[in-house]
Amino acid sequence: MTSECSRVGDGSQSDRVVKCLTSLSHFTARPGPAEGLDMANRIENQIVVTHYPRQPFGRHAGIYSIETRVGSENCEGDPGPLSGCTLNDPLSDADKDLLCRLALARFDAGGRFALDYLALRGHLRAVCGVRDEDLHGLAWGTIIAMLQERGRLARKREIAHSDDFRSVCWFGTNYSFTSQQAEVVRILWQAYKAQTPDVDAALLLSDFTGCAAHRVRDLFRKCPAWKTMIVLGGSRGTYRLQSPK
Repeated sequence: MTSECSRVGDGSQSDRVVKCLTSLSHFTARPGPAEGLDMANRIENQIVVTHYPRQPFGRHAGIYSIETRVGSENCEGDPGPLSGCTLNDPLSDADKDLLCRLALARFDAGGRFALDYLALRGHLRAVCGVRDEDLHGLAWGTIIAMLQERGRLARKREIAHSDDFRSVCWFGTNYSFTSQQAEVVRILWQAYKAQTPDVDAALLLSDFTGCAAHRVRDLFRKCPAWKTMIVLGGSRGTYRLQSPK
């Protein structure tokens, strides 16, 4: 599309008109009322399709979702996903919660899920032992399974107790104790932390004068911690807390 323009010369010379053609190919003409209405209708009838890359470090690295628009009049049946993508969100609510707990993602003020791809890459390298050359081939399902397994291993290494020792987490397994059992566990725990794990049975029962249980095994009868968390010590008449092998 072109337009003609003219320029009038100065007064010292005979006026002459210099014509020039100016290309307007880089301009977009403003649509008229009818064209504007037609455009609005086309936009209104478009279908928004969300595509989710299967591999966060693959072809669409660093992009969680991609939106495309398809005119409903040209769309027969369900639209297909882009190459390397799926039309279903690859992460469940539980998966997203896991990533947030690991500080690898967050929900912004508007409730939108946002991944920290740099942090995720570093976590997979340092914690999960993934090599750089293998990152691009990892699908979301594999990544979530790896993170879950690392979490299970971490819980298996966890030891903790309540103030009164009646509730104990021993390498990922939770135990509950009576008040008398808890006193024995307290002594054994202190010995374990001091790296002198074996404790004489007489010392363990010294505070239980008049107690019906005269032996440590009687005190822990039917207790799940017996022979799993609490075992015989290295010398006769002693007991200790057993670390898992």
